[in-house]
Amino acid sequence: MRIVRYFKKPVFWFWLLTVTILAGSGGAYVYYAGNKAEKELQSKHIQLARIIRSSCNVQDILTLTGNPSDDTLEQFDNLKKLFSRIGDTDNSIRYIYLLGQRDDKVFFFLDSEPDRYTGKADSEPLAACGEIYSDMPAGMNHVFLDKNDDIVGPYTDKWGRFITAVIPVVDKNSGKLICVMGVDMLADNWDQYI
Repeated sequence: MRIVRYFKKPVFWFWLLTVTILAGSGGAYVYYAGNKAEKELQSKHIQLARIIRSSCNVQDILTLTGNPSDDTLEQFDNLKKLFSRIGDTDNSIRYIYLLGQRDDKVFFFLDSEPDRYTGKADSEPLAACGEIYSDMPAGMNHVFLDKNDDIVGPYTDKWGRFITAVIPVVDKNSGKLICVMGVDMLADNWDQYI
């Protein structure tokens, strides 16, 4: 009987309404702040990939054929060293690579990792020149078609779980797509930032 009378009091309904409004607005704020943080991180990751792309010598990239013999080329070595040095300056980077497309299959021109990972237990063997990217996430495909930057992931492939900035490398004179650059960040790191 006492409980029923308590529910009839305006004070009960006031506090119930107050707690509901506070919980709802707190949840909405957390959702909004998380989305905002994710958008900012996506933007920064794309900007980082653009900076890396701008530091590349396009002529070096054009010498690559996507065949295993590419790893003997000086240009291949220059690009791989450049990507490793860049990766060593930013702890968010796990892999930087160049992808090509031939006969409707996506392959690696070049794959690199920062020197801080080389020889470590959590270091997977890099993709070989010309290796088909058989478990490439579907979200990367459209960059080959529309030549627009994008963030893909989280996804899992044989190297791990990642969020990737994928950007086209385009010949400025002809507008032709040369390759697609991928800059991987470990998905666990991404989740921590957000």
